[in-house]
Amino acid sequence: MIVIVSIPLLGLGCSKNTDEADGGFFGDILGETFDSLESSRKKAGNFVGNAGSNFIHGLNDEKKIIVDNWLKLNLLNNFGDPIDTVYASGVPTFDEEEGEIQDRFEYLFEKFPQLKKIVLQKMEIEAKEILEEQK
Repeated sequence: MIVIVSIPLLGLGCSKNTDEADGGFFGDILGETFDSLESSRKKAGNFVGNAGSNFIHGLNDEKKIIVDNWLKLNLLNNFGDPIDTVYASGVPTFDEEEGEIQDRFEYLFEKFPQLKKIVLQKMEIEAKEILEEQK
């Protein structure tokens, strides 16, 4: 019974553009709930986004070499496109609206999400090889 009653009421507060004067009691409650959910979604998105940027900030020369070797192995240019690709602005990471160039590695990790895992696996393999050589 509660579910049946609340379904029609969801329309009152599901939109952020709800007219507060016409929303009434239920509109106010549902609007607050929506705002709370939206705030939680943004916080979770920021957490996930920061996790990716932490990988970029911790990108040392060894990891960059692994990325560059992966690009060469896959016959791709420095931006992950076919080697003979030409860009109108010189590089695909140039944002005309902002007038800024995005970091090449940040661009690559966005373009190839699996690349982080590839880098970490390669580092793990190299670490195991070093350990075996020391034995």
